[in-house]
Amino acid sequence: MAADVATGVRQVFQDLVAPNVKALQAKVDALAKQVDTSTGLLARQLDLQFNAVMNAIDAFRAEMRSELSSVRSANQFEVARQIGPLSE
Repeated sequence: MAADVATGVRQVFQDLVAPNVKALQAKVDALAKQVDTSTGLLARQLDLQFNAVMNAIDAFRAEMRSELSSVRSANQFEVARQIGPLSE
């Protein structure tokens, strides 16, 4: 009698529960793969955007250095122009 109950429970489990568990596992696996793919895509997009921002900052920094150098040269010229008559 106990063997028949165990066999019956096993059969019910195999017939009803196991297919649902397998189907759910397949869905979880598919979602995990989709999340991995999306995460990879987002990481690549983030890297591209980060690199674009860094390039823009580098270009701005170079422009500011050039402007500063130009201003320094203009200031040195102006100081030399103003001091020149004093030494005569």
